[in-house]
Amino acid sequence: MPEAGVQQRQRFLEAMDDDFNTGGAIGVLFDLLRTLNRLADEEKLEVPQTRSSEKLQAFRKAAVVLKELAGILGLFRQPPAEKSTRDDALVSNLMQLLLEIRGEARQKKDFQTADRIRNRLAQLGIKLEDRPGGTEWSRQ
Repeated sequence: MPEAGVQQRQRFLEAMDDDFNTGGAIGVLFDLLRTLNRLADEEKLEVPQTRSSEKLQAFRKAAVVLKELAGILGLFRQPPAEKSTRDDALVSNLMQLLLEIRGEARQKKDFQTADRIRNRLAQLGIKLEDRPGGTEWSRQ
């Protein structure tokens, strides 16, 4: 796998040297991405208990090559702004739902559930503050 990144880099540069053949260069990026996906699937790199550190390191090196080469064409530089806006709205709505569930649990004197929600959110970096007007949350 490490040689795949080197080979793909060479193919990419050859395509770019060929009268700025961006179509060929993007094809090389696609091939490298397909190789990375296949490696991740075959080696089960998402599962920490089964992945080999050697394969994971090879994957990371090839991913760095992919990002470097894609950057030459201006790809993968920053996420689209609208996605983060949608994600922010989703997070806000999910937090509102959790706070409502927690509030209902507290009203029913189900403090075990209320505390479980608070503690789990704290583990995720979310701080809850109970105030007279309601519960507010913030990222720590």
